[in-house]
Amino acid sequence: MVRLENYQGSQVMHEIEELEQIVLNILEPLKAQGVKTLELYAGQAEADDIEELAKMTKLFPCVYVIATGLSLTNKDRYDEEDIGVMLIIGDRNLRGTEYAKSGSATNVGVYEILEQSERLLHRKKIHPSGTMRLRTAAPLYLAPKKGLCFYAARYEFKTIKD
Repeated sequence: MVRLENYQGSQVMHEIEELEQIVLNILEPLKAQGVKTLELYAGQAEADDIEELAKMTKLFPCVYVIATGLSLTNKDRYDEEDIGVMLIIGDRNLRGTEYAKSGSATNVGVYEILEQSERLLHRKKIHPSGTMRLRTAAPLYLAPKKGLCFYAARYEFKTIKD
């Protein structure tokens, strides 16, 4: 079985958790570009609760990483494993400060974070056993007048298991 590196010392992690951590580590340069919050997703953005979303603005611009699932395909003597990873990107506007009518100088904009993330992840060999690929990017929740813009980018990582 191909295993991803263990980032938690002797603590055994599921391969999904390991991939989330690898992606989080790769995205670390986004902090130098103005991203304030970069962490694993723990249900922070509840789209049906506008008050919860409004509280998130103090964490903007932000990127959360969450695994979206794992699937195995049998291929003769091995299994092909696909692990999906989603980035949830939030900021006050889509296009950054220069386009925002009432934005602050700290807002990068969702589109810029999407671009930077893609440069770091898409078609990159993030681990010797596989390459990360962007599959889709789409809005999750858009309310620019309220300063709430969330996008999701779904990536796929393929590897082989014995």
